[in-house]
Amino acid sequence: MTRAVAPLCLLLIPTVALAAPRTFTDHEGNTLKAEFSGVKDGEVLLREKGTRKSFPLTEFSLDDRDFIIGQLKDKKNHGAIRELMDRAIQDGNRSAATANAFGKSDARTPRNGRTRPMVLGQPTPPQSSPGGAGEVTGIAKERTMYGIPLPSDELLEAPESRSWSDLLEQSQSGTFERVIEPGVVVLKVPRANRTLKLPLAILSREDVQYVQELLKTDQERPVFPADSTETLTSELESQGYRKWTDRRSETLIARFVRREESQVVFQVGEIERSFPYAGLSAEDRARVDGLAGARTSNGGPQVLGAVGPSPPAPPQKKTTTNTESEENTEEPRKLGVPTKPRFNAAPNPTAQPGNPAANGGPPAATVTPAPGGRSQIETFVGYGLIALVVVFVLKKALG
Repeated sequence: MTRAVAPLCLLLIPTVALAAPRTFTDHEGNTLKAEFSGVKDGEVLLREKGTRKSFPLTEFSLDDRDFIIGQLKDKKNHGAIRELMDRAIQDGNRSAATANAFGKSDARTPRNGRTRPMVLGQPTPPQSSPGGAGEVTGIAKERTMYGIPLPSDELLEAPESRSWSDLLEQSQSGTFERVIEPGVVVLKVPRANRTLKLPLAILSREDVQYVQELLKTDQERPVFPADSTETLTSELESQGYRKWTDRRSETLIARFVRREESQVVFQVGEIERSFPYAGLSAEDRARVDGLAGARTSNGGPQVLGAVGPSPPAPPQKKTTTNTESEENTEEPRKLGVPTKPRFNAAPNPTAQPGNPAANGGPPAATVTPAPGGRSQIETFVGYGLIALVVVFVLKKALG
């Protein structure tokens, strides 16, 4: 009896060890039927028909991500979860992939530099649009992750701060700002006065659903009044008015005035009204950028308080004396090198060290030349000598 049971047990062992196959889905809707085989080098291992293939956690749908994490938690393999989270953080610092995870062979280039092999065969060739040859549909298809557009639009109203948790139930408080490529949530941490970036793939399901609901609610916020019935006439169009569209497809007849940070000012009838820039359609946001750039060019209005260019200084006349300075030409001045004093010129108080004028004292006395080229001191000395000679001669004559 024992000998008969042993072979039967050996036949049952491989069946128990093999995981049940599952249909995995990426963010583009491509599927792959395979078996979850584990984690290696921060990537998820899948076995398809005996062949192992690896993919980052960020490329799986939300349901498949939760399935993989659940399998690892059941085995208490928290180290593997940490590997997947670390790899997701590394991928968050890189540029986003331009193709889907399971469909194209050039979707991603792994760290070893080898191109990932195709899984589902050749990708479907792009179909030409009915508009004519050369036009291809689907090129500018919006990227999404867990149903969240990448990148997400700027919120019209800032939400409240809340607690966020990762796959290992570690928490962090912060205020949601937006989602950027390649699927990274930007949080503002007021207490630390910094910005924190966390990949969507490492956040709890509750946090992902919060982001989904928050963006959906914000998209439903009104921007333009829904009861606007004004039509664009040729007269209004000649005055610069046009039809503007918000992201809810509501329209407004208005004239662009200016942009003030996150607000756009329109002339609506006889009054100016402000609307959130993020609430405009993508086409009209680009139009506002062009108009705002044109207003700040040379032809735009002058900004109050701006200082215009200084008028050119009038040419200075060269002064000469009746001395040999007419024959001397001034050498070009060099930065940090004082100029040579001119012959017979008055000394410059700021250019002479030790001058009282340079230290805040009274200016130094200057010697002005007397007519004929002599200085006043020389003239006084000459007159004094003459006076002494006259006095000496008079004493001799009277003596």
